[in-house]
Amino acid sequence: MHSQQFWLRESEEVDFVQVLDICGRELFATEVRGSLAIDMNEYEAGIYFVRLHSNGSTSVQKIVKK
Repeated sequence: MHSQQFWLRESEEVDFVQVLDICGRELFATEVRGSLAIDMNEYEAGIYFVRLHSNGSTSVQKIVKK
């Protein structure tokens, strides 16, 4: 099985991260201190969104897990 991880480096200055399913349900959330690896192996195949909160702004990245 291939390792499927979503990485955040310390230099990305993200304060809080959430993983949401296609319906917007929160599956994972944590404050970020330094680097972070989110293990996507526990999730079924599908579309997920990683919401990154940083300095009062929010960005979203789409993850397609096969």
